Order: sequence, then C-alpha cells, then structure tokens
Amino acid sequence: MALSKIEFSKGSGGLARKSASEDGISGLLFYSEVPSGFTGSAVQQIFSLTEAETLGLTEEDEPVIHYHISEYFRIHPAGSLYVGIYAPIGEEDTHDFAEVATMQNAAEGRIKQIGVYTQEAFTTAQVTALQAICDTLAAEHKPLSAVLVADISGLTLTSLGDLRSLSAPNVSVLIGQDAGGTGAELYVSEGVTIGALGACIGAVAKASVHESIAWVGKFPVGGAELDSVGFGEGTAINAVTKTQLDELDTKGYIFLQKHVGYPGTFFNASWTCSNGDYDTIEKNRAIDKAIRGIRAGLLPSLSSPLYVNPSNGQLAEYTIQGFKSVAEAPINRMVAIGELSGGRVFIDPTQNVLEADELQIVVELVPVGVARTIKIKIGYAVRLSTAQ
Repeated sequence: MALSKIEFSKGSGGLARKSASEDGISGLLFYSEVPSGFTGSAVQQIFSLTEAETLGLTEEDEPVIHYHISEYFRIHPAGSLYVGIYAPIGEEDTHDFAEVATMQNAAEGRIKQIGVYTQEAFTTAQVTALQAICDTLAAEHKPLSAVLVADISGLTLTSLGDLRSLSAPNVSVLIGQDAGGTGAELYVSEGVTIGALGACIGAVAKASVHESIAWVGKFPVGGAELDSVGFGEGTAINAVTKTQLDELDTKGYIFLQKHVGYPGTFFNASWTCSNGDYDTIEKNRAIDKAIRGIRAGLLPSLSSPLYVNPSNGQLAEYTIQGFKSVAEAPINRMVAIGELSGGRVFIDPTQNVLEADELQIVVELVPVGVARTIKIKIGYAVRLSTAQ
C-alpha cells in the first residue's frame, strides 16, 4: 500500500487568457454533423479547450473537432478562436466554401487565418473555390489566409499535383498528420485524413505576421502529440525518401518533418498555392496587416477636401504631407517591431484631383526575408585567413 496523501492535478485553459494583438485571431471550419451547442449559432468564439467542451465539443462526442481545437490551444494557449460547424455537403455536390465568408462576417472581419477541414477527397478545384472566397473577402476589406485539410487517404503522395502552378495566394494545403498519438488513432477509426490543422493554425496565430511557421528555433510543434509524424494517406515520415520530400515541398505542400541532430517536430514551410510575391503565409499576413492599418488610418479622410496650388493646379504640399503621414504611420509601426524591413509612401503632386475627385497613393513595402536555406562553405586550411 502507498502512503496516505492528498494529490492535486492542475488544469489549464480555465483563465482563457487572450493575446493582446488581434493578429492571432483565428478560425477553424468543420463540415460535420452540427452539435447541440451550435444549433443557435453555427459560429462560436472560444478562448480555451474548456469552453469548446462546454459547447458539446468533447473528445467522446466530437473526437476530430475536439482534437484540432485541443491542438490549436496546445500550440497557442492565449489564442482567440472562432469555430464554425456546418453540415457536410451532399455526395453530388462540391465545396464552394461560402461558410468561410459566413464565419468572417460573423467575426466582423477579425479573423486573420482560418483552417478548413473537410473529409471530402482533395482536389485542386477546392483550392480554386477557397481562393474565390478569399478574393471576395479581400475586396470587402476582410482579408484572411486559409489552410485546407481535405482527405488524401485514397491518393498516393506521388499523385499529388503541383500547387505552385495555381493562382491561389491566400490558400495553403496541409498534408501532414500525427503518426503515433491521438491523430494516428483517429486516422484509423475515421478512415480519412485527420491532418495537423489545429497545430498549424495555432502556429500561424502564435507567429508574428512576418514569421514563418517553419522557424525551427521558435515553432517546434511536437510533444505528446506530433512526436511521430507522417502524411494524411498513412505514410510515416521515415518511409518517405529525401527526394520525395523535396518534391512535395517544391509542389507547395505543407507537412511535418524532423531535422537530423535536433530534437522536435517542425513544419517544412509555409507555402501558399502560388508562385509569385505572395507564395508564403507570412508574406500575405504582413501585407494584409499593412492594408488594414493604412485603410483604418485613411478612412476619416475619405471625402475630405483636396487642396491644390492655384498657380499650377498641382496638389498642395500640405495636402500631400497630411495624407502621406497618415499612410506612413502603420508602416512605420510595423517596421519598428520588425514586421517589415522598410516602406515608402509616394503621392504624385501632378495628378489631376479636380477632374476625377480621386487621390492616388503609391505604397512600397520591403518585406522581411526568411532563412529557408543557409549555405556554408567549410574546409581545412594550413592557416586561418585574415579575410573578413
């Protein structure tokens, strides 16, 4: 018999601490049977796993949804999360992902990144449809980044198409999942891809807008979960060759990986389904934050007077400086905290504002780079070089 004792077990998440910044406000969208806690509203904002369980999203009743919410708060305990649950689509239907817009509207445009989970088989048409929703939201001044997990259990890794050939800069596709913990058990019991969506969105939410979730020193995601990892069709990471991993990375997929000689689990990259200026999540998040900030600053000036120099018809210098200082303020704040390398605002004084009642402003941003590759030249020498 053991000695008599009093034991305590410390719970977590009860304080529902929130992050001070709104950059991390996130969403998780599921296509599933709607639980009772969501009958009044398909979208609920929560700040902890405990709140999710209060809404009926328990491990017993909603194991997949519970898993991803749990993983989100494991990675980002101070997160603010909107959860949307909508009925699955019919067998003859295809996703249009209109629910993403519904969730963003319910959140009054505050969601900055959203994870979308569907048990429908993955197609590139889903990426295109999801980007169309992102385009609409951006036009309505509610931009966000979306990460998609769809079922690839019936596919092979070699059959996955090239995402970089698509034009979907606001959409990423995640194909990595747990291979030895709860995620692996769910993959067996559900028979479909589970993915690591909660952990991924948690990492994005935790990151500053300019940071890659593949940053090894800052975003390890392994623990009791995601210690052993693989892919959404059941293949373990150690069963995939380096050449295959390079090919999946080149095609623009996000997955989980290990680094030889360094403990932990990490994302390979933060690719989007694009091959241009906005080919990573952080490039989109940074410019979206700048756009939101500039717009918020300039809104009070909408329909305000534009004074011109009566001698030449050009914009008056004080008018130019007034608008320029307002537009530069959010850029300067982002530069000061390291989210941009630099920025510049230019207003052409010769534009004819009297004819069109329109002011054109040019904003140039210099992003922060990412050390995706570090090349080192190393060798022996008979003496140390004095060259710097």
